[in-house]
Parts: sequence; structure tokens; C-alpha cells
Amino acid sequence: MMKPDLEQITRVLLKSSGFSEANMLATKIISVHKLAIQELSHQRHYDFGLRSIKAVLKLLQEAQPLPSKENESEIVVEAMKKVNFSKLKEVDLPLFNMILTDLFPNVVPAKPNNDNLQRFINEACHSANLQCNAFFLEKVLQIYEMLSVRQGVAIIGKPFGGKTSAYRVLSEALFMLEDLGESSKHKVEMTIINPKSITSGQLYGQFDPISCEWSDGILPVSYRQFASSTNNNRKWLIFDGPIDSVWIENMNTVLDSSRKLCIMSGEVIQLSPTTNLIFEAMDLMAASPAVVSRCGIVYIEPSHLGWECLVMSWLHTLPAALNGNHKNIVKNLILRFSSLLIYWLRNRDAKEIFPTQDASLVIALMNFFECFMDDFNNEKYVETLTELDIRAQIEGVFFFSCIWSIGGALDTDSRGKFSIIFHALLSRSFPDNVKNNFLFPENLCCSPSKPYIYTPPDQGTVFDFKFLKEGKGKWKLWSEELTSTPSIPRDIPVNQIIVMTAETVRCNALMQLLLIHEKPLLWVGPTGTGKSVYTINFLLKKIDLEKYRPVFLNFSPQTTAKQVQDLIMSRLDKRRKGVYGPALGKKCILFIDDVNMPNEEAYGAKPPVELMRQLIDHNMWFEQKDMIPVKILDVQLIAAVNPTNPETSITPRFSRHFNIVAINEFSDQVMVAIYSKIMLWHLDTRGFSKEFDPCIEQIVSATLAFYKACLLNLRPTPSKVHYMFNLRDFAKVIQTVSFRMGRTSETREKDLNRKFCFKWRGCVSEPWTFAIGQWASAASVLDNSLLGLDIGICNWF
Repeated sequence: MMKPDLEQITRVLLKSSGFSEANMLATKIISVHKLAIQELSHQRHYDFGLRSIKAVLKLLQEAQPLPSKENESEIVVEAMKKVNFSKLKEVDLPLFNMILTDLFPNVVPAKPNNDNLQRFINEACHSANLQCNAFFLEKVLQIYEMLSVRQGVAIIGKPFGGKTSAYRVLSEALFMLEDLGESSKHKVEMTIINPKSITSGQLYGQFDPISCEWSDGILPVSYRQFASSTNNNRKWLIFDGPIDSVWIENMNTVLDSSRKLCIMSGEVIQLSPTTNLIFEAMDLMAASPAVVSRCGIVYIEPSHLGWECLVMSWLHTLPAALNGNHKNIVKNLILRFSSLLIYWLRNRDAKEIFPTQDASLVIALMNFFECFMDDFNNEKYVETLTELDIRAQIEGVFFFSCIWSIGGALDTDSRGKFSIIFHALLSRSFPDNVKNNFLFPENLCCSPSKPYIYTPPDQGTVFDFKFLKEGKGKWKLWSEELTSTPSIPRDIPVNQIIVMTAETVRCNALMQLLLIHEKPLLWVGPTGTGKSVYTINFLLKKIDLEKYRPVFLNFSPQTTAKQVQDLIMSRLDKRRKGVYGPALGKKCILFIDDVNMPNEEAYGAKPPVELMRQLIDHNMWFEQKDMIPVKILDVQLIAAVNPTNPETSITPRFSRHFNIVAINEFSDQVMVAIYSKIMLWHLDTRGFSKEFDPCIEQIVSATLAFYKACLLNLRPTPSKVHYMFNLRDFAKVIQTVSFRMGRTSETREKDLNRKFCFKWRGCVSEPWTFAIGQWASAASVLDNSLLGLDIGICNWF
């Protein structure tokens, strides 16, 4: 394979464009790109090869008027900045600037004249309630400039960088510019596709395996529509989803100068000159170098945008009854608490059982806060409150919201530490011992301007209390509601029994708060903690089924996007052409259990999850048969995840939409209380005498001790991967002992002990295959338990 002479190619093209210093400039352009390859960090989305140089030369060829000898270097430097700056990470920007300065000393390129475009970008941001800071404005302009150089542009970066908002703002600004009369700017028509929510056949088209009849995919249909359009509007085909070689390699001819799509039917479709392809993804790790080199890259780092701008935009949406002073109180609370708590989450020993992003935690906080704002939309309610009452309620609502947003995904131990730090923030001056123990920077440990009016009580943790908006507010233990809990019905099946605990009350309250206000909720926690049971019970028994229609999905490794879409569509009504939703006046609540379970494709994408992300992001997907876009209305999501298996993760671009709340494993005290009540219910409903009652707590305590011993000593290994114990095994033991125990007091001790041991033998599965030391260690716990068995387990085998 021949290697192209880059300098010769550059020299010829510069000469043909009228550059008098073509030889010198060609040498410098090639040197800049070679030094960039050598000196900058190695990123998958970096390309400084021939196509990058060609993009620079294309800009230089279009330079109008023709450059004079005095400003040729300025134009060259400006072109290289336009092509390369947008893809550089923050650490590489100074290095690239130094390379340009060394090769082009004392050259300061003139700033492009984009005053009108910048003005309308600011107006578009204002109308969309977005903060147009310098970083966001720069990225929008970079997208605009890259679209003028390349057919395809990849906008990449982690969630909350503003990728989607950037191209939407640019579209609106171009619309305003055309109305102003600028002939070179045109309105934008957009078609959005998630390429991983459908198959490659549905994307490009496919032959029927039986009839061999060809059916068009989404891309050919969209291309033809754009090609047949008679207006001069810009057309953007946006691929909002993971990029991998499974589907994007077929786009190489489209991204080339030929701009042609070749499909399996033999048809070749020419891309219209007004059409651009935009790829929105988190990264390009699965894209080939050939694809990267064909695209213009705009890399957006969320850290530059920050979460503070989200707060400023959100403050404008608060009820009108809250004046500027009230909003300042809210802003100061968010800045003070969130800055310190997020710093602790990211830099100290805090442990989240599910990964989160900084901005998603702040958005969750704002979601919770909004749920308490209904009363403030009522003028009569506000008139009954004094200024002190309003301030006290704002503070109380914020404290509750902060606890269940920033602290929502923490494990049990970290929640205890969170509570200590939270109480430190509530105090009049930040305690030195907390600052020293957690090594907090001095600037984050500032004291509040005024003492807080009504803070959570000091006893227990802040997670033990709920906030009531009564007068100045009131903090109440979740467990206080257990006093009015009805007894377990006698005719209920045992697998439907829900023993009310403080966790149950808390979960029901959080679901009531979030779902009624249309905020997505994601439960995270290990197996057997009640995520599914609590949710199903709430959706079937705790909400108004006249207003809400629950739909239940359970994802498995074999779940496909088509199965999910077909099932959801079967539960929705057709409202009008291209619009579906639940019956008019109702809202559909879609509960997805084990949303992280579908198998990953070769490059990590999960089509069912991508389908649901497209539903949340764009409220649409494509019909399976005709491949036309369908609008989905009045559908909200609640999901559950077991995060213990790292191989079953979900993309942050999906989880970012949810309020994430962890349900941690129960304490020993709670587990004994739950299963003691279940056994007592069984004895009562089956007519056992009260003399059996003393055995209940002994059996449950012994079960708990043996369960913990199995977790400690019988761990999974590569040869024994089935050694997995969870609370479901615990429940099986209790249920079996309850339903198979003898009815007479004479056989009570012997029967209970024997059934108990036999059930644990089944749960641990062929214990004679265990290492003797392991099994003996676990069995000795049972031998020494409160049951006082007269037969050692080891002697049973």
C-alpha cells in the first residue's frame, strides 16, 4: 500500500487556492498535524491524518476574498483551529496552542464574524430556559463550523454535557437567521434515529427470508424524502445512540465525498447537498479509525458545563408565589449542601451501590423539591403563611430532597457517614472534628448566613425521618406509621404477604411522591430486598386505577427490543394517526423489572434499554412494519436494577433520567421481625396453639445465623459458581418450616428442628461437595444456635 505525500498534496491545493506562500505553509500544516500525533494524548476520537488535513484545506479553498500575502498565516491558523479545537480534550488544548505558537509565532487569527449567529444562539437559549455560558456558546459554534466542512459530525461526551441541547439551539438559531434574511442560513429539518433500538435490517432494509421481498429500512426512506425535497432547508439525520461497526461501517460511502448510500437491494441513493449526518454518542470506542477520520468531531466535557447552570435554569420554573428572596434561599442551599456532599461522594470513602453523575444527583434533588411545590401554586395557601413559615418550609423541603437525591443511592454504612456530614452542615458553624475526619477543604465548610429554622432530629440518621409541610414544617419518623398498620389478612397467599416495616412505608411514600408528579424512579438493591414486591403492590393497590394504567415488564437476558415494543404497543390505544397512548384521561406507568438484564451485543449496546431511552428522550419510536415514526404520549417509567453483577450494567445515558433510590439489605433486627410475623401468621391461620409461639424467634434467629455463615464460608468460586445465597433462600427455609411442621406439641421440637435442617440442606445444594472445612464452619453455627439441636448437621451426611 502506497503512502501519500501529504506535503505535496497540501502544497498543490494551496497553490490552486491562490496562496503565494504555499510551500512554507504546506510544511507548517503537516508539521502541526505530525506534532499533534506525537505530543497529544491518545484518544480514540483523535484523527490528525490526511482527512483532517483535507478538512483544513477545504476551509482554505473557501476563504473569501482570496488571501493576501500578509494574512495567509492568520487564515491557516484559524482554519486549523476550526477543524481541530472541537475534538480536543481540556488537557490537550494548551499543548496544541503551543504547537501553533511555535510554528506560527506572532500570528493572531482574526475572530470570525458570527455576531448575528451568536445573538440568535443567545436568544434560542433564553427561549429554551438554558444558560448560554461561554463554553456552551463555543460548542454550538463549533458544531456549526464543522457542519460546513464535513458531511458527518460526531458529537460525543458523557451525559449532561449539553450535546442534544447544542444542536437543538443551533437549529433554532438558524431558523431565526433565515427569518432575518441571511441567504446562506436556512431552517433545519431533523429526523432522529436510535440505531441500536432497531436491527440493521430495519435500519438499512432487508429481504423477507420466505418471500424474498425487499422492504425498505428507515435510512432509505429518510434519504429519499430529503433527496426529493424541493426547498433549501438544511436536513439533519441524527443518530442518537451507541456507535459501533455493526451498523456504521455501511455509512462510509455516505461520509465520503461521493455521498452515496448503497443498500442490499442494489439501489444507490445520493445524499442531497443540504443533508448532514449527526452522530450523538457517549464515545467512539467501538468505531473504526476509518469512521473517525471521515467525521468531524465535537467533544463536549460535562465538567465544563457543570451542574450550577442547571440550577439557575430550574429556579426560573419555580412557582410565582416564591419571590426573588425565596429563590435565593433555595439557590444558596443547593450550592452549599450539594458542593460539599458531591465532593465527599467523589473524593472520599462513600460507596454508592449504583453509579451516578454529579448533575443527575442535582436534578434528582430538584425533582424531589418540585414534588412539594403544588401548594405554592395556590395563592390562598400562600396567603395563610407568614414569611417565616415559607422560609421554614423551603428549608425543610430542601433537606428532605437533598437526603433522598444525593444520598439516595448510598449503601447502609455510607448513609451513616452521610448523616454525620448532613448534621454538620445543619449546625450553626461547621464542626472541626467532622472537617478533620473527612478532610474537607476549608472553602466547602462555610457556615450558613442564618441558623436553619427546623432541622431533622439528631437521633438516628436523617434517612429515618420524613418531612411534613404543616406550618413551619414537621419531621416525623417513618416507623411511627407502623402503629396503624392492619394485620395480615388470613386468606392471603403466603407469597403475597408484605410485612410492613419502616422501609416499606418509606418506599410507598417515595413512589407516591415521584410517580404522581411524573418523575421517573429507579430502585437499586440486591436480590430479595423487595424492589419488585413493593412496586407491584403499590401500582395495584395504592394508586387510583381510574387515572393510571400499570404495565409490567420483566427483562431477561433474551429480551429483544421488538418484544418490548410489541408488548407496550399492545397496551396503548391509537389516539390519531401516528400518536399512541393510554386511554384519554389516563396515564400509563410502565414498571420494568431487571432493566439491566438483557444481553449485551458485541460492542456493549443493549437494544431494549436503547429503545426505552429513545422513548424517554424523544417520546417516539418507529413502527415495526412500516418504519414510520410514532409519537408515544402519557407514559412514565419506574424500573428496578440488581447492581451486584458488574456485567449487567446499563448505559449512563439511560440511568441519568431517573431518581435513583437504593433499597439496602435488611438489618438483623428487621429480618427477625419480618419472618417472625410470617411464622406467627401461619400458626394462627392453621389453628396451632400458643405453646408453639416461643419457637418462632428461635427458628428465625437460627436461620439468620446459618444464612450469614453460608455467605461467609460458602462463597462462589470458578468451580462452584452456583454458591449464591440471597434473602430468597432465607424465605424458602421459613416457608418450608412453617408449612411442614407437625401439629402436636409432642412432636414440636423434633419436627421443627428436622424440617429446618432438611430445608437448609436443599438450599445449599449437595453439601457433601463442599470442602470439609467450609461446611463444618457453617454447620457449627447451626449446632450452637438457639435451637440447641441434639443432632449435629455434619452427622447427617
